[in-house]
Amino acid sequence: MVKNLIFDLDGTLLDTLPGITLAINEALAECGYPYSFTEEETKSLIGGGADRLVRKALKDKGNDEDAFAALKKAYMPLYRKFQETNTGMFSGLE
Repeated sequence: MVKNLIFDLDGTLLDTLPGITLAINEALAECGYPYSFTEEETKSLIGGGADRLVRKALKDKGNDEDAFAALKKAYMPLYRKFQETNTGMFSGLE
């Protein structure tokens, strides 16, 4: 008898890439960074959680703790906001 089922929704059943891309790009702009990522480029940032994504998005400043803290602080509320409005199921799922 199965008692529990665990689903990995983020990026497995739900297409969260559009929301993640919008969130990191808006956070970068808020923090004054002059670059952004396409959805295709954002794929290379994903994997390992928000901390890793933010560090990768900082490029050569990924080890600067102040830059990391500021970008993560900007990113997290935007991530929550855009996941509510820019997430859908992958095509073919019902």
